Amino acid sequence: MRIADVGSSQRREHWRRVLSHAAHLAPPLLIALAIHSRALHTFFAQDDVTFLTRAARHLPISSVARSLSSGLAFQLEYAAFGLDPLGYHLVNLSLHLLNVAGVYALFVRL
Repeated sequence: MRIADVGSSQRREHWRRVLSHAAHLAPPLLIALAIHSRALHTFFAQDDVTFLTRAARHLPISSVARSLSSGLAFQLEYAAFGLDPLGYHLVNLSLHLLNVAGVYALFVRL
């Protein structure tokens, strides 16, 4: 067996694994995208208005328990997007897609 053949077979095996992972990961990503993309054309939810009011510093933060998800996240998004709901929805969609990929990576690792 030649050295060039070994490298070639390793490359083929690498790309076979990459394509296998892509084939397994694509359906859940597409499902998550289909489900959550409907929210891109909606306004804020009713409880989001309270979080936005806190992010604009018109109300004090009420709970330390959810200070990251309801406090800091809304403050950063408010600073970036203001009152345009599309930016908030795109961030949430991106986080959902990252979660799908993270669960798949954990599954593959286990």
